[in-house]
Amino acid sequence: MKESVIEKISMLVTKGVESEAECIYMLAQIRKHIEQHRIEGYWNLRMCANWTLYSQLDNKTVQGFLRELNDFLVDAETHGEYHIAQYPLLKKKLSFVTSLQEELSDFLNAVGIKSKIHPGNSTFRNLLQIFGQVIEDTPLVCKPNSPLSHISEVTFSRRKTIFENEQSP
Repeated sequence: MKESVIEKISMLVTKGVESEAECIYMLAQIRKHIEQHRIEGYWNLRMCANWTLYSQLDNKTVQGFLRELNDFLVDAETHGEYHIAQYPLLKKKLSFVTSLQEELSDFLNAVGIKSKIHPGNSTFRNLLQIFGQVIEDTPLVCKPNSPLSHISEVTFSRRKTIFENEQSP
């Protein structure tokens, strides 16, 4: 019997992701489900799935983000200071770890998968550490499809941390 995408995700989440291959597979399955069902939202979750599979992006998901970031930079230049509070969706996207955890937990709950992924949980920290290993040698370059005034490209890369217990991709 062929397993459904949700069953595959559920098996990995229940067992716990223990390798880079499992992390990539789980995120790819989540992305597949989101795309097949045309589910909106989950920006950070989509970006993580994309990052495990690609080194350059210029898709619809990225274009909206680049326009938001460009608008923020134009506003900062106009007013002479940064007002990130006026851009709550952009702020959420830039608050990577927190947003990823919330989105992953929300997605799993929405599809009926019981999960141990919640704030402060070691299951999420382990997944995040493995995700960091997947992306550590692959910066993700995001390019606009049409020229923007303040951005030619944005590159995401895993930040190396000097703190032992810090969550960082």
